[in-house]
Amino acid sequence: MGIFVRIFGRLRIRGKFAVLFAGQVILLAVVAFTGAFTIDRVVSRLEVSGADLDKARMLSSALNDVNTIRTVHVSLIAAAKDEAYQAKRGQRLKELQEKAGAKLAGLETVAWGPEEKLLVTQGLASIRKYDAGFPEALAKAKAAAKFDPGLMEANVQDQRLGREGFEKTLAAIDARTREDIRLTSGFAGRMQLYLLAGSLVAVLAGIVMTVVVGRQVGAAVKEIRTALVAVGGGDLTCSPKVDTRDEFAEISGSLDDLTRGLRQDISTLAGIAERVASGATELAATTDQLNGATEEISRGAEHQRAAMDRSTSALNDVASSITDVRGTAHETDRFSKESLAMSARGLDCAKGSSQAMEAIEESSAKVGRITSVIADIARQTNLLSLNAAIEAAKAGAQGKGFAVVADEIRKLAERSASAAKEISQLIQESTERVKDGAVSTAAVREILVAMEANIRNLSTGAARVTTSVEEQTVSCNEVVEAVATTAQLTEQNASATVELASSLHETSRTIDDLARQAGDLHRLTGKFRLA
Repeated sequence: MGIFVRIFGRLRIRGKFAVLFAGQVILLAVVAFTGAFTIDRVVSRLEVSGADLDKARMLSSALNDVNTIRTVHVSLIAAAKDEAYQAKRGQRLKELQEKAGAKLAGLETVAWGPEEKLLVTQGLASIRKYDAGFPEALAKAKAAAKFDPGLMEANVQDQRLGREGFEKTLAAIDARTREDIRLTSGFAGRMQLYLLAGSLVAVLAGIVMTVVVGRQVGAAVKEIRTALVAVGGGDLTCSPKVDTRDEFAEISGSLDDLTRGLRQDISTLAGIAERVASGATELAATTDQLNGATEEISRGAEHQRAAMDRSTSALNDVASSITDVRGTAHETDRFSKESLAMSARGLDCAKGSSQAMEAIEESSAKVGRITSVIADIARQTNLLSLNAAIEAAKAGAQGKGFAVVADEIRKLAERSASAAKEISQLIQESTERVKDGAVSTAAVREILVAMEANIRNLSTGAARVTTSVEEQTVSCNEVVEAVATTAQLTEQNASATVELASSLHETSRTIDDLARQAGDLHRLTGKFRLA
């Protein structure tokens, strides 16, 4: 039985039902063949019994006619003197003899057995012999003076022998028929038992195969249903154990492949969710840092823009002062040239020496004031360049160019301060010489000569101051342009910083959404059992 179950389990469902149907068909065919064979045998026996019954019916009918003729014979002999009765019964006897003769002739055509044929032949001969002797007995009865009862028994022995032959034949037929019925009944009973047994075997086999198929299918369906319920509940480790090789085994394999793929996909999703959550956390921290840095940059840009505004205003003041210095330098140069002319004339005209001294003293005072202005401008320029360098350092990489410009401005300021110092020294020397000329007019010529030399030096210094002022003007213009460019860049940087802050804000919200979705995905994947 176990081998049958294992072999049966290797079949596909269609094969199982085909085997079940084929088994039922074979068993039903065996039962049908047995029933047909039984019916054929019974019909054959019934045909034989029917033939025997026909023979018995013919014999019984013939015996009945023989007995009737015997009765008519007795009545005719008894009423031998009655002509009317003789005529009436004689006609009846003739009809009976014709009818009985036909039946007796029919008995001769029947296929009897050897013993039965002998008995029937002897009986026919005796009855015919009896019939042949009746007319003689009837004639004796008619001729007798009185009724002779012995004539009624004339030839009765022949009739008795014929009747006994028929009766023995009937007894043999009856015995044979009873035996056939007994045998047929026994055979039919056995065949009935065989049919019942075959039907029972067919039913039991069908039940067994149906139970086997039902158990295998039910077990497979139960395993698959259990696995599906487990998968529906999030347990992806459940695997249906189907031992058959039918469609349910294929479904089980497909379910295993499905759960295996789901485990891999959900494991991958869980890893991705963890990485996304971790990345979102890190990105959120980075975004917070960027927000802080952006705010610092924005505040620095605001301070830088304010400083640039102050630097621009200061540079404009410096440019205005430099313009004044340049005008003063030109005026100094003009004064120097006039002084030279006056010195030349002073050599020829001593009278104008005092006025020239006054003019020189006044010019020296103006130059002193100019040099003071230049020194102040140089000091302010140096401070501005220092502030510009500090702001450039705050600006980082974008302030490197501005730092270079600020350094150049500082150098120009130092040169201006140096030149102003030299001019101041020259003016101081000129003042001392003018004072000496005022004290001693006797040395006018010498003073004028010295003054001419000093004026020439003053002219040279004024030229240098003019050149320095021109250079400082160019540098100041460049610084102004650089400051303007820096201010523009600062504005752009501030705008970009605002946009960056807005983008970082949006990014922060997106990161929060991403972190929340990653958490939802992690909670969702956590519902599944993967190992």
